[in-house]
Amino acid sequence: MEERFTGKFLRLAMAILLLSPAWLFGNEKSTPWQMYQEAANLFRQSGSSEKILDLCKQVTKEAEDPQLRVRAFFLAVQVHVNEKEADKAHKILQNLYDEKKDITGNSAVEARLRDAEIYSQAGDLVSALPLFQMVCDSVSNLFLLQEARLGLAGILAETKQWHQSDSVLNLVIASSPKYKNDERVQALSARQALSLNQPQKAIDLLQGNQSKVSLRLLAEAYEQAGKSIMAVGVYKKLRDLYPGTAEAETALFRAGEVFMRAEDWLAAKNEFEKLVESYPESPKTAHVKYRLGWIYLQLNQFDAALNAFAFNEIKPENAAYFAYMRAECLYRIGQTAPERLQDAFLAFNSLSALHSQSTIAPLAKLRAALILFEKGDETDAMINLRQYLSLYRKDDLAATTVFLLAIHSDAASSSHYFSELIEQYPESYLYDASLTALQERDYAQGLYQEIINRQAHLGHET
Repeated sequence: MEERFTGKFLRLAMAILLLSPAWLFGNEKSTPWQMYQEAANLFRQSGSSEKILDLCKQVTKEAEDPQLRVRAFFLAVQVHVNEKEADKAHKILQNLYDEKKDITGNSAVEARLRDAEIYSQAGDLVSALPLFQMVCDSVSNLFLLQEARLGLAGILAETKQWHQSDSVLNLVIASSPKYKNDERVQALSARQALSLNQPQKAIDLLQGNQSKVSLRLLAEAYEQAGKSIMAVGVYKKLRDLYPGTAEAETALFRAGEVFMRAEDWLAAKNEFEKLVESYPESPKTAHVKYRLGWIYLQLNQFDAALNAFAFNEIKPENAAYFAYMRAECLYRIGQTAPERLQDAFLAFNSLSALHSQSTIAPLAKLRAALILFEKGDETDAMINLRQYLSLYRKDDLAATTVFLLAIHSDAASSSHYFSELIEQYPESYLYDASLTALQERDYAQGLYQEIINRQAHLGHET
């Protein structure tokens, strides 16, 4: 999940952990305090996580001051979070606020607040919500209360409960007017403005803010306002300020999409190629490769497009679309190298067989038949069309297939297919064309009674 609005609490709390002066634990023996200082220094210097955890464990066992023990627990929690061991972090915190062993009320509340924050940052809003609510309902410490309210407002915004989120924000500002200028409050208000299609209000709220969340929202606001160039500028700023982060990666992706919508293919190509180069293990790789393939097609770079669509996508539905676009590349190549049309036919035909349950399989089968027509293999093309109907009679393209069979068949079969289209697909855009073709054919043969009977059957005036 992206950076959450309550992240400021953990940052402030970590500062307290690392900068707590010795006088805060004045009654403590030197050894536990020294061990805590060593652990904090190692944390600051990105030292060995194992060493920090060992020191914290010793402090929690040997320290007499409950506050020092709590700080050691909290430092251990942050190490586990950094190591992506959220389960261990949750376990420590839950033990603190459930058992409340020798800790003050505020420490128990802070533990619950930290737990909520970790759940929220991981996107587990269901677990975070009741924890934030419990803190809001039980705490007397204004700082902790305000942080819990901000966390609650963030979750309400995340779940599109804008009215409730706004009410909580009003409580925050009423309790401490200085929070009106807090970047998290402004970001939440901006999100609400965007949900109401008020991009300029969001832009005004976010101007000058530099956090990842604020910059992302500002770019979205510019996009919503139709100011694509400004949006791309903000995405670039986000990448420059936070290189190598997930937000920077998303900024590259979004900038590429802005250029795609503007059909600035070269600019879009540059953004997506940078993304592939900078983030080779990105979870967005499949999306990026697909877009790059599409861009290369627009630039008539068919070999590059074929290479992009050769990406090994493991999700069946997505794999079918990649296979379809590979076949499309081969077809485009076949327009200047006719010998490659057979490759395109085989690609479309095999797709419809290998991915028969895919939503794109019917179109692939139809494209295979059209290529055979293009090659002059009309007999095989008709076989493919009939195979299509046996497999996909209820598909949206079935009426088109029946029409193709009608115009490529002999007179008797043609009338049969036109009649089938009229009877079975009355809502088709080809209905009128089929009816006209049948009527004209009967008229040319002098079958006037057939025309009258058909019109009566279909409810038309003679």
